[in-house]
Amino acid sequence: KKLGHIPATPMTVYLAPSQTAFDELTQGRLPHWSAAVAMPALRTIVLKRGPLERQTQTIQHELSHVLLHAAVGKYVPVWFNEGVAMWASHEWRLQNTASVLYAVLSGGLISLSEIDAVLQFPSVKADLAYTESLLAVLYIIRLGGENAIVAMISELSYGASFDVALFRVTDKTPYEFEKTWNNYVSGRFSLAALLVSPDSLWGYLVLLFGVAYVAVRLRNRAKLRRWELEERFEAFELKVYQPEDEP
Repeated sequence: KKLGHIPATPMTVYLAPSQTAFDELTQGRLPHWSAAVAMPALRTIVLKRGPLERQTQTIQHELSHVLLHAAVGKYVPVWFNEGVAMWASHEWRLQNTASVLYAVLSGGLISLSEIDAVLQFPSVKADLAYTESLLAVLYIIRLGGENAIVAMISELSYGASFDVALFRVTDKTPYEFEKTWNNYVSGRFSLAALLVSPDSLWGYLVLLFGVAYVAVRLRNRAKLRRWELEERFEAFELKVYQPEDEP
């Protein structure tokens, strides 16, 4: 529904019961942090068994890859492919905010074109690349309206190149898009923005309460241990040894 009127697309899904089975099905070509893979041209998905809630989100992500390929039938940049899949499967967690904030403050944002090599990234950099991909897709929606992704897919399915489709929907060339997107992300995830953003504040309030809860629990646990020690010491018979006493 989120991707538009894509025709019914039969596909095969394998559920690997172990890491060994997953590696066999994928021929060991994926990084260790992979939880699933879609092979859109083959209309095949391989999943690694995991918690049900997380696995539901993962299958939505991989289904989006297959359906996007079925609708478009050609290559699109990895950041768009992954960003659409994350958007369709509602993937965003507090740690994503933290990773982008750190990247902005440290000057470590990844260029969108570099994300093509995401499968060669270590896990931390890959997480940032996926998060940036989602932010880029959200920026397309910001520029082109709530139906921007459906419009992009429609343009691509009718034969437009990705650069042309992006321009028609956002009124920006790829260079202009990335430049303004970079400014958008840097502004949205600055410390000043996080301090005044209601959405971010709720997340950080939850985190603050969580840290406070853990701190209180640890303090109470330490206090109980101190009381137990004091009770033990009070029960001891106090005796002062003189040098001639036997130890």
